[in-house]
Amino acid sequence: MKLNRVRGLGDSMAWKSDPEAVSEPMIFLRAAAAQLLLATGAETTLAHTTAPRHLTRQTPDRHPLPTPLAWAPALIGTLAALAHVEQIRRPSERTTAALRILDAATVATGCVLLAYDLFATDGKPPSPLGSLAFASAGFIGATIERQERELRRAQLELRRRADVVERLIPRRKAKLDRVVIHV
Repeated sequence: MKLNRVRGLGDSMAWKSDPEAVSEPMIFLRAAAAQLLLATGAETTLAHTTAPRHLTRQTPDRHPLPTPLAWAPALIGTLAALAHVEQIRRPSERTTAALRILDAATVATGCVLLAYDLFATDGKPPSPLGSLAFASAGFIGATIERQERELRRAQLELRRRADVVERLIPRRKAKLDRVVIHV
């Protein structure tokens, strides 16, 4: 990818063209949430699919973790991260709905894997850190979405109040309506 194309992507982002579309701190929080989702999704997937741990965790009285569930954090984390980046670039109702669904799926998947890690001990101490971090990253994404929604609601309420005040208080009229210059 050329450097000019990367610079061009920054110019096309919504917050540069419309500063009221999304507040700037939320953009950086969304970017951090996207990075967390990618990193924790990859770590959780690696923790549940690597051969030594996967083979040692399988015992006769307990079933191993299903392969689709082991790979789910990589897929869901990547999709949620992409949805956060798209919400930064071009906020819309579709990306907002996708974020809600993917953040909820992230939390649910992380909680299921956390429960599996906690209850699937073979005499070894559980290592649920990746699953907990993945669920937490999804919760952070959902919290950012909720805070952004409340911020938009507050901005709309302030605009509505400002419109009411402007209608009730007449504008100040200029002392001179027109200036006539005689030469």
